[in-house]
Formats: sequence, structure tokens, C-alpha cells
Amino acid sequence: MSEKKLKILMVEDDRAHVRLAERAFKRSNLKPEVMHVTSGTETLKRLRADHFDVVLLDCYLPGEDGLEVLQHIKAQNPSLPVIIVTGRGDERIAVNAMKLGASDYLVKTTALDHFDLMLVAVQKTLDNQRMKGKIDELERQYQSIAENVNDIIYRYVTDYTIIYISPSVTKVLGYSPDELLNTSYLNLQDRLIDYAVRIIRLSESLPETRAGKHVSSQILRSGTSPGPNHGEAQSAESRADFVHKLKISLKELRETETWLKIIAKAQMIESVSLLAPLLKETDELIAILFTSIETAKKNKQQ
Repeated sequence: MSEKKLKILMVEDDRAHVRLAERAFKRSNLKPEVMHVTSGTETLKRLRADHFDVVLLDCYLPGEDGLEVLQHIKAQNPSLPVIIVTGRGDERIAVNAMKLGASDYLVKTTALDHFDLMLVAVQKTLDNQRMKGKIDELERQYQSIAENVNDIIYRYVTDYTIIYISPSVTKVLGYSPDELLNTSYLNLQDRLIDYAVRIIRLSESLPETRAGKHVSSQILRSGTSPGPNHGEAQSAESRADFVHKLKISLKELRETETWLKIIAKAQMIESVSLLAPLLKETDELIAILFTSIETAKKNKQQ
């Protein structure tokens, strides 16, 4: 089967420039089929009638704004690569064109190497388009896998805001994907790990007395337990198992809260005020886990 011929639409009112460009293309390895139009109206009409791989758009068409033509092209064919051709000193126009979706830009000159640069720009644009196609295909495959597994698969940005979560979250956690998108719900695991580290440090700072050692042992056990139990809940085999693990985490947090209050009341550390942030975090984690359990139980009954 013969390879599909590359098709380029050249939007240019200078016919001499077009002839030189066509010669450069014929000498190149690309050897595309070049279609030539001279106005934005013709461009949009031709794009509706035929398929093109790249558009070369002169920003200075008689009586027309090249950027407006670019906007119309992208509105009609969002994925079509468009290379803008501008005059020297028009860097501002080039920047605006890139913001509007142009793939690249060229500065038009009368020098012969201009057409060599045009070939390079077209080749680079085609390579980028092929790479984007491969990435999009991998993304589709990933999406297909993610939507057909039992485990929760999710993607998040640096502040843990969820930008994708698989439909299996409904079966495991009882939430719909839409309820968790753009939230930092799954940041809870990291908070629980950080919480455990703070409890460890507090435990190590308690006095080496009989009471201090006892309280240290108890709060170390209860305060480091919620994170691992919540982590196990993320791989729960059923919603009942998920709720059970969360209940253990909640119970341990409530016990830890009691030990924190005992430490504060008995003034077992030098600066009791340092416990305030830890008590606040404990309250917040308890509230989150309680809500999660109630939501999961409610969804189970539906």
C-alpha cells in the first residue's frame, strides 16, 4: 500500500513567493501536494472540502487580519497544524499567533534560505503532530485500562488535586468520580503519614518516667495506626472491608486525641501550647474519616 501523500494548504497572495515555495517542496524529501489560496474565505472553504496536514498562513492578506483567519481555522479544525508567516519585526504578532494555537511561525524574507527554514518548520510541525498522536493513543489505552480495573487509579497535580479518577472509586469508596474531581480527598493518606511522624516525635519527647513511658507507648501505638489502616482501606476487597478499615483508623484517632489531652492536662511536655496544632489536625482527620464512613455506608444501602 502506497503511503498517503502529504497535503499542504498555502495561504499566500504573493504568487512569486508561492512558486519559490513549491520549488523548495519539490526538491525536498517531503514532496507534498501543495494547494494555494489567496484569502481567508477561500481557506475556510477549501478546508471544509478537503483534508490537509499543514496550513502555511501569511499574516498579511489584502484586506484581512491573519490572526482572525487563524482563529477561524482553529475553530473549524482545532487539531490542524498552522504555521504563521510574518514580516520581520512582527514578533508581537507571532507571539499572539502562538497563543491562538499556531504550531510555529516564520519570518518572511526574500533570502533563499527562507524556504529552507520553511521546510524545517513543516517537518518539525509534522513530527510534533505524529508524537502528539502517539501520546493521545497511549492516553486512550491508559483510560481504557483505568476504567476496567477494580483498583482505584487516579492522577493528581502537585497540590494533590485530583484531575482523573477511575470509575472503580464508586465501588470501593462509594463516591462518584465527579464528587472527587478537583478535590484533594486522596491527600488524606499523606496527611495521616505526616500525622504519624508528628506523633513519633511527640512520643520521643515525653519524660523518661514511669507515666511518661506508659503514655509514650500508648500514643505511639494509636497515633501511628490510622495511616497504615487507611492505606489498607485503599485496596479493600469490598465496601464492607473498606468501612471496617476506616472505622479502625477513626477509633485509633479518637484514642490518640484522648492521650493528647492527657499529656496537655498533666503538662508532660514543657510547652503545652505546641500540642494545639496537633489536636487541631486530629479533629480534622476525625471529621474527614467520620464523613467518609457515613458516605460509604449510605451508598452501600442505595
